[in-house]
Amino acid sequence: MTDIKFSPGYISELECRKKHYLLLWDEKSKKAKIVSGQEAREIHAIFLRVFNHQFKNLQGVSACAGKIKGTAKLVITKSDFKKFNKGDIMVTQMTRPEFLPIMKKAGAIVTDEGGITSHAAILSRELNIPCVIGTQVATNRLNDGDEVEVDAFQGIVRLLK
Repeated sequence: MTDIKFSPGYISELECRKKHYLLLWDEKSKKAKIVSGQEAREIHAIFLRVFNHQFKNLQGVSACAGKIKGTAKLVITKSDFKKFNKGDIMVTQMTRPEFLPIMKKAGAIVTDEGGITSHAAILSRELNIPCVIGTQVATNRLNDGDEVEVDAFQGIVRLLK
């Protein structure tokens, strides 16, 4: 078996693609194009902005029933705690034990991940806070300050404005 040698430019492009890339299809020319790095991040950001405006509802699973309207706040790390106010809607990928102080202040909890026995589900039931888990995309589709309605009877999060 022979060793394959790649040019330094090719190796550099592969390293860049490992971090972020998109495969774009041009329907008119019937050609594909691969973009990576900053260009891929910019196109992805545009896609998310358009996608967010087209779809107003997120579907998940109800972990603790209830219905509330409030202001969405993304909580990804402990540094996000300082922007969180009592009654805000906590939007996160998944809760962790260090999130407990914020969870106690939340009007509702919405997560991207998790099942009925996840940390968010168990704690929301203990604290009796409406909770929708497993939305897959809440942290991508909701922004700080969005007004939302969490209908944890049906497992739906509605973007109001």
